[in-house]
Amino acid sequence: MASARSRWAVLIGTGVLARRAENPLPGAATDVITMKEYLQTMSTDSTPIDIALLVVGGPADTNCSEGPQPLPLPTCQAVIDAFRRVIDLGQPGDYVYIHFAGHGTRLPETACLAIYLYDKAMKGHDLRNELVKMEDKGMQITLVLDCCFSGSVLRTPEDETWHAPGPIRFLEFDPAVDGVFDDDMVPSSTTSPQTRGAVMQNDPFALLKSDGYGILAACGPHESAREITTPDKKQHGALSYVLVQALRVLNRFDSQITPESLHRHICARFHAEFPAQTPMRYGNGGFVFFKNLGVKQAWPAFASIFFKVDTVKRPPDEDKAPSNRKIMLDAGKAHGVCVGDQFVAYPYYASESDNALVAPGRRQLSIELVVTQTGSLTSELAVKNDRDEGRFKQGLTWKARRLDLYDPSRVRIRLTPSVPNLDREWLVRESKGHPYLSLLTEESDAQSACVFQVVMNKESLAYEIQTEACQRLSNLPVLISSSELTRNTLMTVLGHIAAFKYFERITNEVADKAFKSSFELNDTTHAPGPDGSYDVKDGETWSMTLHNRDPEHPKYLAVFSFDSTWRVRNLVTEADRGASLVIEPQNKFPLRITMTAKATENPQQGGGSAGSDKPVEDIVKFFVTSKPTTFPFMILPSIGEDGVRGRTDQLRQLLQALRDVDRGDHEACWYSENFLIRTHPVSAEA
Repeated sequence: MASARSRWAVLIGTGVLARRAENPLPGAATDVITMKEYLQTMSTDSTPIDIALLVVGGPADTNCSEGPQPLPLPTCQAVIDAFRRVIDLGQPGDYVYIHFAGHGTRLPETACLAIYLYDKAMKGHDLRNELVKMEDKGMQITLVLDCCFSGSVLRTPEDETWHAPGPIRFLEFDPAVDGVFDDDMVPSSTTSPQTRGAVMQNDPFALLKSDGYGILAACGPHESAREITTPDKKQHGALSYVLVQALRVLNRFDSQITPESLHRHICARFHAEFPAQTPMRYGNGGFVFFKNLGVKQAWPAFASIFFKVDTVKRPPDEDKAPSNRKIMLDAGKAHGVCVGDQFVAYPYYASESDNALVAPGRRQLSIELVVTQTGSLTSELAVKNDRDEGRFKQGLTWKARRLDLYDPSRVRIRLTPSVPNLDREWLVRESKGHPYLSLLTEESDAQSACVFQVVMNKESLAYEIQTEACQRLSNLPVLISSSELTRNTLMTVLGHIAAFKYFERITNEVADKAFKSSFELNDTTHAPGPDGSYDVKDGETWSMTLHNRDPEHPKYLAVFSFDSTWRVRNLVTEADRGASLVIEPQNKFPLRITMTAKATENPQQGGGSAGSDKPVEDIVKFFVTSKPTTFPFMILPSIGEDGVRGRTDQLRQLLQALRDVDRGDHEACWYSENFLIRTHPVSAEA
């Protein structure tokens, strides 16, 4: 019965087109048939998967027969019928998986995505209409697009360096021969919530709810997706092949990891093997379709490890290394990695739930590594123990967490003489190993400048954290001096605000001038005041635009918010657009990011006190980079929302060396800028 089907899959492989003969894709059929075989291993009597396979253009025959009857062709009507069957028979809470392998294109009038089905092209808008109907029914959707997601830059096998040359999954749209499927049903409208946060204007996935879908695209909007020839001599789409391999490994070891870790693993594989593609991940909820991706974000977070062949030829007597393969970390100077930093590596499949990495019987999986050389976005590693060297030759893919971290440029906070001696000695001792916090005392460091100071209020016997002008910091817990628990809480709070201020003050003092001049970052709704801040009324919007003037190279934008509850958020990630936004070369329409200001109390949004006439201040930090990168460690919850004392030593992955990137390092460029938004409550009289 339909009610027993909690999981649905629609697999679409379009290797040839009815009206266009150029650039066939033999791997498209292989992709979806391989995915079907994997899904069948997931399907059980208790959790069956209803699989619809629509495919054409396989290596054996054009109908890709698996039996006596040919499979249904992936026509527009057949695809819509498959979607409507899921919508009609599915139930709230069901999971839906959609995998498309074939050609992608962009419509000339709008530059929006369209996918090629057997008989005609389907607009991305019409595809989203069907996804919205599934979401409106309460389903969670995972969508994989193994096609040219953009097509704005055309490449051919002859003019692009590629480790495994093959056909690109792009066709130039030809209105004379390419009919376009149009759904006559109007999609549900959406309204931006009136809360502090980012709203991406003209977002192609704006019709989807952030908690109901997950999208994995083969490449960035300026890139092309390719087919590869695998060791078994079969053609595959690069994304489909790496994805199925990863899922099979997780299933074999019955491991639980996060969707973020899966995406970083896939990106690391592409970085090493298919560098012209950068797979993109959007959304969140839909990835729970796969049973091995159901855990929450692991902490401390992981960076991926990949291997790179050293192409430098050395004389035989100088080549002491048994292999010319380098161990590379997918994080570098721009993430705060320094020579000498230590990491602990685990196989990719190691579970990330319930402290499984340190559970009995699992610790032996780990290998300790040390950073020997850093680049802008990657670093070279060496194994600390020689006997572990051979374990990297087993063909596994690895991930790593930071073991040891230290930064001398820490945030200074003074303990005033009002703090009792016993507490002061304990706090100073505990702060010694903190990567951001440096606690000073009046006696030993009287002349050193500090950001904040800790004072004991003699009347309330409570600790206060103040500015050096003796103004009390807001939105901090009341700390009554009465127990060791108070000391621990105070230490946690001090570490939290030190990490907050450390990240806030990062600027690039050696920003590349040519890189900076290749884009424009402009505020469009308000003029800054004399002090450079932006005064906004409660409920008003403030927006920024980024225009990439570079005719050849994309830009990548990450946006962080520092709010009044001492929280640091990646607004791009919260908008379910991955780690950073891609701004294509010479983009016609500048990317616009808007924020709606709120001054009323709302712990989830970082507002101020209800009824207060004092403005609320937020810092918005923009990072623009020349290459894609992820930011898995760059968040802080509100103080009191979650314990962060053990987390602070993992937050530095973007920070430390952003200020001291070598001027001669041309691997990547970056720029950052802070904007202070001051939100004023609107009085009742107004």
